[in-house]
Amino acid sequence: MNDHSRGPQPQECMELRGLQKGEPWQVQIDVYLDSVEPLKFRVESCLPQKDQNGEKYVIFENKLRPGFRILFQLHTMIGEDPATEGYAFPKRGDDAIWSRIGEECPREYCENKVFQPERVVEPDRTTLVVRFENKEAIGDFRYTLNLVKSGAEPLQLDPGGTGMNGQSNPLQR
Repeated sequence: MNDHSRGPQPQECMELRGLQKGEPWQVQIDVYLDSVEPLKFRVESCLPQKDQNGEKYVIFENKLRPGFRILFQLHTMIGEDPATEGYAFPKRGDDAIWSRIGEECPREYCENKVFQPERVVEPDRTTLVVRFENKEAIGDFRYTLNLVKSGAEPLQLDPGGTGMNGQSNPLQR
């Protein structure tokens, strides 16, 4: 049953047709901005999640594929909090997402990137495309999604993730 009062439902998980075997998984992570004051958000995905210290961590297990291409799709929950309307990702990918290994959320740009930003999709800037190579099992990591809105303070959303298995070398089998 589709509950339209909570916004669009997460995209079904599937591999895009036509991808070659050696290409990364392409998945969508839906980011729901439920309210601004207090800040409430959630992430939904077809990827498995684990509960860690009261938070959901998305588990990235690429099953021998060369990592992921992730589309973060922002949904604002206008019916619940009109203040969420108009938020978008900044124009530059490096300003839209920061990531690093460990339990501490990045609060500024950092070099230790887990996610490699590719682009923010214009004109509405509600889709952010990143690469996650996941070459080795890195364990838990944190990332910050930055949102901006004209005339409002920027928002920092700080979900977590877990990088499981990296790519397998077929010569090692």
